[in-house]
Amino acid sequence: SQNQLVQRIILKTNDDGTVEAASSEPMAAMRRGAVIGQYRVSDLIDIVWSDDTTQITALDKEGLLIQCSPRFRQDCQVQKLLRSESWISPIKMTLWEGRLYLLDPGANQIWRYDSTGGSFASSPIEYFAGDVRPQIQNAVGFGIYSSGTTGGSIFILTADGQTTKWLGGKQTPFVYAGFPDGQQLAGADSFYLNSD
Repeated sequence: SQNQLVQRIILKTNDDGTVEAASSEPMAAMRRGAVIGQYRVSDLIDIVWSDDTTQITALDKEGLLIQCSPRFRQDCQVQKLLRSESWISPIKMTLWEGRLYLLDPGANQIWRYDSTGGSFASSPIEYFAGDVRPQIQNAVGFGIYSSGTTGGSIFILTADGQTTKWLGGKQTPFVYAGFPDGQQLAGADSFYLNSD
């Protein structure tokens, strides 16, 4: 984030089992100032790997979604997401079941973009709707877990170490338990949800 570019690093495993970088190269289209077609990339918000398309996906603060194949890094597609001017301070994104979700603590919202024909051509849908909305201004990360027939549960982590669980925009019970004495979560700055 400091250099505003995405690096592709190839790792190698040594005979003693340690892992180190064998090579590193920047992704040319995934850096501030890169020009792709008619667009110029601004500051990057986040990157994710898409299992569906086997592509690296980056998003910038102006709503440019950049998708590149790791094998053909010069062959990238870009699209401008609609209503990105509604965003206030997005910090993280994730792709889940063909949809793009964007965590925007400043807007107290998660924006959802649905995919049609491989692109996100429609306006975003507010995940939290109605009059009662959560206070997520101090959110630092989120993830989505398949809940079987009921869809996906969204987990949101806040800077004070609290995690909440949401289904269809409504909060559902969730607590951490079993931490050793004195090691309970008191703060956090990152979140990763393993679907296994």
